[in-house]
Amino acid sequence: MASLRSQVHPRVTGYKGADHGRFDTIELARKDMQSRNIGHFEEVMDMEVNGKRPGPRKRKYYAVAGGRRSGVFTDWGDANAAATGTSACHEVFATREEADRFITAWKDAYADTWRRQIRIALDSGWKPKDMEMDTGFLLSKDSDGLPKLENLSIEDGLEK
Repeated sequence: MASLRSQVHPRVTGYKGADHGRFDTIELARKDMQSRNIGHFEEVMDMEVNGKRPGPRKRKYYAVAGGRRSGVFTDWGDANAAATGTSACHEVFATREEADRFITAWKDAYADTWRRQIRIALDSGWKPKDMEMDTGFLLSKDSDGLPKLENLSIEDGLEK
């Protein structure tokens, strides 16, 4: 259970049958989880935002995470171009600080999904080939093409 879209998005995108919803209060979310007999669930509530949307004449900060380019944009056209054609997570904020925190939270959540899957594989008897880490098979710095993570599922990173 998470309080922000940046925490939910990497955990449900690409997972068939991912069941998620939006609730007005944390209490309603907990009741929903309990009504579905979900015994143990993690609550990710570590990031605070002011919750205010920028007004029509206020400066807006568009955060795009996991798109063609990740970053904070002040122009919707640039943000839209960075997100279009991808399953990017994006949101608008009243301050740059909130937008930066959103992207950081998304990156942390995405990395956490991989950490959990690696831990499951290690617990199941898989072992590392060596102790060298090469993220090149997983991530790309090429801003002209889609990042490799766009169509990647967690299972793609584990050898069978």
